[in-house]
Amino acid sequence: MNYLIFFVFSMFSTTVGSELCVDNFMACPDYKAQCNEDYYKRICPKTCGNCETTVLPSTTKTTKKPTPTTSKPPCKDASPNCQAWAKDGFCHNKFYPLEKRKEYCAKTCKLC
Repeated sequence: MNYLIFFVFSMFSTTVGSELCVDNFMACPDYKAQCNEDYYKRICPKTCGNCETTVLPSTTKTTKKPTPTTSKPPCKDASPNCQAWAKDGFCHNKFYPLEKRKEYCAKTCKLC
């Protein structure tokens, strides 16, 4: 019973120390040429000379969420009269709501 527990423990252990350095597959010596592959290093640590090391978990690919791109509206004037209106105080006159000043003369009034 103790041998079975040891065998099961050694099969699922991720750290291969000298006391646990056993192959987990009986035919490991037949696959010695494949020891450069991570899979065989994990299941055949003794044959592959991978004892007393920590077996790294397989790498996972992480995907980065794309950054939403919200394009800014171009900074421009909607009216051809903005230069003249600006000289008359349109850009700073509180009589005209800020939204209207942006809508008609955003560039001239430097609101963008």
